[in-house]
Amino acid sequence: MYGGGTTEGSVAINYFDKWGFYASIYELAKGDHFYIKKLLKENIIELHVTLAIRNDTNKLKAELSKPKK
Repeated sequence: MYGGGTTEGSVAINYFDKWGFYASIYELAKGDHFYIKKLLKENIIELHVTLAIRNDTNKLKAELSKPKK
């Protein structure tokens, strides 16, 4: 999802290298400490599916917002 080649891509890779899955949990919980604790008790596969859907939705929105050639 996040690639190198750009400064932004390198920064994203470094961020996820440092924080790993917790960065995704933090994002899903919108920083809410109590919700983070709740999410960490959930099924990891279901969380990954939720993240995958969100990422694919964001990619689709970005692709659709590109100007047509």
